[in-house]
Amino acid sequence: ICVWLLWLPCLKPLLCRAGIIPDPANLVRSFQQVRYDPQAFNDDGGYATSCAICLCDFEAADSIVQAPCTHGTHVFHRDCLASWFRTA
Repeated sequence: ICVWLLWLPCLKPLLCRAGIIPDPANLVRSFQQVRYDPQAFNDDGGYATSCAICLCDFEAADSIVQAPCTHGTHVFHRDCLASWFRTA
């Protein structure tokens, strides 16, 4: 059983992609998409200027989603958040 617990984090993404277990990344599809606007994406009370997962600055062509938290300003690249959900 100890070996299984050590391998589970490595196997989880593969099991999700194969459809053996539900893919937690599908949750990201229900999150509100946010269009990039340089005036709204600032660190002075607006959205963050960069994704907290990959640390890259947001750009107009990016697919950005807002997490449904009470603060309401946590935004991430859609793919980054989906990948993080798969491995967390």
